Amino acid sequence: MLRPLMKLKPALLSFVTGDPHFYGFEGESFDFMGEPNRYYNLLSDTQVQVNAYFVHFPTSGADNFTATDQLGILVHGHRIGISPTAMAIDGCEQHGGERFRVGGSTASVERFDRLDDRVPARMRTLLGFGDLIRGYHIETRYGYEFVVTVSTDNVNPPFLNLLSRMNGRLWPHGIIGQTADHDGKARTPHGHQGEGIIAGTYRDYEVSSLWASDFKYNKYRSAERSHPMFERLRDRFSRLTAAATRKLVAKASAS
Repeated sequence: MLRPLMKLKPALLSFVTGDPHFYGFEGESFDFMGEPNRYYNLLSDTQVQVNAYFVHFPTSGADNFTATDQLGILVHGHRIGISPTAMAIDGCEQHGGERFRVGGSTASVERFDRLDDRVPARMRTLLGFGDLIRGYHIETRYGYEFVVTVSTDNVNPPFLNLLSRMNGRLWPHGIIGQTADHDGKARTPHGHQGEGIIAGTYRDYEVSSLWASDFKYNKYRSAERSHPMFERLRDRFSRLTAAATRKLVAKASAS
């Protein structure tokens, strides 16, 4: 079994479930409806990305509810696609078996039909997590684990639920990723499109496909993490380099 390279206990958890309800890495509870038949980025980091395809979800006669119909998980260039009826790795649908390797040691996918202790007890009572058709446990070598479940046949249409586990002090972006700002404070939501939680507006997180990274806050395959700490380190390095260059120039001029 693959284990993440970075380990921090307790790990930070987030959830996306139902129509759809979001639970952030630091305890936020908020809604992000998006729009049906559109793709959105949930989590974006340098080697891991998670996109979701939202569809209309009929409930209580409302016409503005959505649910997750597909998930596209990119891990170091490898694609793990999950829908209510299938799971594919790098475009090849997987049949039979319980465990699959992705890109050698890049990630693994385990198929299961019993939730057991893969999610906290409080989540097992939520529709879709505790009452499921099947599920998938994805482990990566980049500090992230995911548990995806397909909701019960009693829900029409079935939808996907996502648990994200962060093993390490990582700084992702995306609708759910940005809640991991490691300040220990839950943000205060308002509205039904992530207001009060997300940077910008909900439209800033739309992508053109299940595998696209073309949204405003993309970090996938970026050269560096954009957390302020890294910006400060880069600025300090630039100042030190400039100072050293000036000294060399002055020394050369004097000689």
